[in-house]
Amino acid sequence: MNLNYRNNLLLLGAGFTRNFGGFLASEMWAKIFSNPELDRLPEIKNIFRDEKNKFDFENIFSVVMQSSRYSLEGKSKFEKIIGRHIHLIATSYKQMSGEFFNNLINGIVLYGYLRKI
Repeated sequence: MNLNYRNNLLLLGAGFTRNFGGFLASEMWAKIFSNPELDRLPEIKNIFRDEKNKFDFENIFSVVMQSSRYSLEGKSKFEKIIGRHIHLIATSYKQMSGEFFNNLINGIVLYGYLRKI
């Protein structure tokens, strides 16, 4: 396999989509935690209160979905709650992608995330 590399560097990290309307992990966690629909799922909401799960909504989602402790109905409701919030993230990526790639000229992104070395 022949791989061609360019002299560019793409830096991604926590909060990468923040400038494009995205959220930090703590903000997304708070949005999900404060969703009134989650109040109807007290066993799942209690997982959010556990210090070891602080701001880790992805892990909470994984734990709930893989556990036999929670009903299929509860999992389905939780999945819908998470799905609505994930839509916010997807919208951020879509917006970011448009701005990011619209500024691509000769292999250099002018927005500052991809820089010629």
